[in-house]
Amino acid sequence: MKSIGQLFGKVAKKALAAHGGPVLPELLRVWPELFPDLAGIARPLKVERAGRQPGTLRLQVQPGQALMVQMREQQIIARVNAHLGHAAIRAVRYVQAPWAERQARTPPAPDADVLQKLTARLKQHHDPELRAALERLAQGIATDAAARERLGERSGIN
Repeated sequence: MKSIGQLFGKVAKKALAAHGGPVLPELLRVWPELFPDLAGIARPLKVERAGRQPGTLRLQVQPGQALMVQMREQQIIARVNAHLGHAAIRAVRYVQAPWAERQARTPPAPDADVLQKLTARLKQHHDPELRAALERLAQGIATDAAARERLGERSGIN
């Protein structure tokens, strides 16, 4: 029987590969905490990575604010990498574009069924750091599942 950690690896790799791995969902979750002064003018759009190499963080920046954000590029890279615990980001690129209201929506609530299935066996893990990391990963996967379901219902895609 496989451990929950082994199963998470397979599921998460496929689910998150198209979005820069697990880096982007985590950045979106903690961005306001890491950069409270920048959260109103810049936000992560994409993480472009090639394999396991550190990638490029693409930030959407309100028009006229890119220079101010660019001056803090090294601080952004350092804080993001420190939070993630590894060198995930090596560069930052900027897209100046106003935020449309529809982009400012909060993410959907996690799919309760998916979350329950993923977290059912996590209590067996004795390492609290590993358990917390796996719980965050489960939360992200369940939220992504809820978003995909909502999109599928609106667009007719299953």
